[in-house]
Amino acid sequence: MNGYLPEMDQMTLNKLNGALISNCLSKNQFLMDINFQSELKEMLVCAAEEAKDKKEFFSRVSDEIGKKMSQEENEKCEQPDNSLKADQALANFIKIKNDAESLEQNMRTQIVLELVKTEIDYLKYLEIIQKYYVKPLKACFESGNKIIISQSVLNMLFTEINSLYQISKEMVSDFNDRIHNWNFSCCIADIMVKFTKNSDLIINYANNSDSIITTLDKLISTNPQFREFLIPIDNTNLTNMMRLQELMSLPWLRIKEYISIMASLQLHTPKEHQDQAYIMKVLNKLREIYLYVKQLQERVEKKYRMQQIQKMVLGSPDLLKPGRYLIKEQKAVMLNRVTMKFSNEIACFLFNDGFLIAIKIYQNFPFIKHSEEAFIHMELIDSFYNFEVNDMADTKRYSHVIMVKAKNYGEYFISFDSIEEKINFYNLLTTTRSLALR
Repeated sequence: MNGYLPEMDQMTLNKLNGALISNCLSKNQFLMDINFQSELKEMLVCAAEEAKDKKEFFSRVSDEIGKKMSQEENEKCEQPDNSLKADQALANFIKIKNDAESLEQNMRTQIVLELVKTEIDYLKYLEIIQKYYVKPLKACFESGNKIIISQSVLNMLFTEINSLYQISKEMVSDFNDRIHNWNFSCCIADIMVKFTKNSDLIINYANNSDSIITTLDKLISTNPQFREFLIPIDNTNLTNMMRLQELMSLPWLRIKEYISIMASLQLHTPKEHQDQAYIMKVLNKLREIYLYVKQLQERVEKKYRMQQIQKMVLGSPDLLKPGRYLIKEQKAVMLNRVTMKFSNEIACFLFNDGFLIAIKIYQNFPFIKHSEEAFIHMELIDSFYNFEVNDMADTKRYSHVIMVKAKNYGEYFISFDSIEEKINFYNLLTTTRSLALR
């Protein structure tokens, strides 16, 4: 559809059609005639396809209704009580049109107010970092009486967040100036363009976020003075029951909020509005930043999961190989290679470049009924070269079994609880091996 209303606006067309028919029929302004209702629907669809803008759309529909009403009046002049007057239909249609435009303007205004309100709330959190962390630490350093952390560490932790605070402060000021004289024709996304121009700052903060959090954790564990400094501040009413690490991660949550709000603003802003160009520009840049940050987040999560496995599997060799990450963890049973009977409960850890088998044990404690799971290292196949995996046919003695074999390693017969688990893990293992050998 090349007209004013594209396919995505079909819902709007249906609502307008239904509202017009229902309103007019309820007031006995249209004939209770199904043919007339069908013709009215066709009027709206044709106008939507042919009109180039909103004004032309409403003009076409109004003209068509006027023609139809004149025709009805001429044909049924002998029955004036059952005919529909054109001026009444046009007046009702104009009222519906004005109501629709008023609703659209109101929705856009509400979204703009939401953007401003949430930005003010976000600025308050950044001010908490400045007021209760940055300024006191800086004052301690400058006074020389009690140096908690060095100037270099202070800069490394808070340089980017200080810049983001200044940007948010300027945006709030610009927002307040704009909404003071707000009307429907005003733009708001042009202020957001200033934020996206500082994308390099946001990217740098994302790249440094891992080292910032690691440094904070290290300071808390090794620097008693820093730990004492945080105790009366973290998780108190001063910080809205948040820790410094949580406050430092708020910029990423704000990026996601920006995207959601700007997408809603785009939906409720007319296509001919000058703000549409700014909204599109801002959304494209925000999504680009969000995808980059999401990739970094996934990388950190993979690293954290590998550290967990390293601690969890007792006696395992060094698993924290650069570029290695977990693909699948699967509980299974190891079968005796001779008798093909139950041997041990195991956990299989499939990495992108290797395969770890660990024996599952239970740790019990005196006077306590509860037991905890633990894993003992059994075998780490550190390379997929000369690696074989075979699907074993089910027999009376065993079912859902695969055989894993590699050079310089033994043969391992692994049984799964169900055929679905076996197929999924077997396919994943063969696919991972193929990708690793490319």
